Amino acid sequence: MLITISMSVIALICWYRLLKPDLSIYLGQIQNMPLMLMLFAGLGFALLNAVMEELAFRWIIMNGMNSAFNSPAVSIISQAGAFGLLHYIAGFPNGSAGVLMTFVYGILLGVIRYKSKGMMAPVVTHFFADLTIFIILITTSL
Repeated sequence: MLITISMSVIALICWYRLLKPDLSIYLGQIQNMPLMLMLFAGLGFALLNAVMEELAFRWIIMNGMNSAFNSPAVSIISQAGAFGLLHYIAGFPNGSAGVLMTFVYGILLGVIRYKSKGMMAPVVTHFFADLTIFIILITTSL
């Protein structure tokens, strides 16, 4: 988990700094919030997004694919592919680089889910990536 958390934080910061993506779609949602509300909104986003995406991809899709094919590798790659494609247009990170990054991240989260045999480890890991996204947005909006 710690390696995946560290890698995702570094990858997100590098993606932001190197590709300089247009963040206006995200910034418009937070720029006019008071700081205290922004902090609660950011923590709420990080937690809610992590839980929802982990339930959808590492629970529903991964379990369904594993039931259908009885193959952890197929289930991990399938959910990671769906996760990556979801991020193409409006995800963070987005675009082709975002698809590749979230595909690899989805594989790592799938492996964490498979090895931990539970949902807490991937949710916690995902929370830190979403928290990093929030911090990037906050620092960009200031």
